[in-house]
Amino acid sequence: MIGSADVRRRGEGVSSSWACLVSSFVCLGSPLLAAQPELPDVSAHRSEAAHRDVAAPTDYEEIVVSASPHPRQRFDVIQGTVVLANEELDAALRPTLGDTLAELPGITSSSFGPGASRPVIRGLDGPRVRVLQDGIGIQDASVSSPDHAVAMEPLLSDRIEVVRGAATLRYGSSAIGGVVNVDDGRIPRELNEEALHAELRALYGSASQDRSASLGIGSSLGPLALRAAGFLRGS
Repeated sequence: MIGSADVRRRGEGVSSSWACLVSSFVCLGSPLLAAQPELPDVSAHRSEAAHRDVAAPTDYEEIVVSASPHPRQRFDVIQGTVVLANEELDAALRPTLGDTLAELPGITSSSFGPGASRPVIRGLDGPRVRVLQDGIGIQDASVSSPDHAVAMEPLLSDRIEVVRGAATLRYGSSAIGGVVNVDDGRIPRELNEEALHAELRALYGSASQDRSASLGIGSSLGPLALRAAGFLRGS
């Protein structure tokens, strides 16, 4: 009887110890579970942001590059291309072609004199930069002699395109630096709807007293397109 009572007493002590241990674990675990922060539901924000990105597309201005046999959009051309036309061309116009393009990224101007400057593209100039007029190469002495001006008047141009990159090799080894295509509208691509169209431009430089002016007149006579242009420069 003594042994049986002793065994029962020991069993009751073990049971009470396990009960205390379990109750302590529950008491300690409850504050930890309560202290965990509630995470916000970000699925709604993600779906709203995705819907906003899809519902608001960005429209870009279409720019056509015509310094190739087949005109293409600017974003279809792999190499870097810059097009000056309309208001951008009017703001960048200078007496020479090199000075007109000197403000563009990667382009500077050779400075032999006030009236003689060619564009320098990525450090290459002279015979390594080819100048085109309506897609046809200009043959002048400015390629080999820096004291000669480019035989092209920027004041008479409608748009100027600068093509850089590997695609310039189609114009020959002399275009390894880049190609500058000047479209002056001398060869009309379509008949003018107006009976008579005239355009007057004038430039004045206070530093060297440069004075430049140009006048272009266009008209259509039946299936014929007529154009006359001239310029005057003094310093």
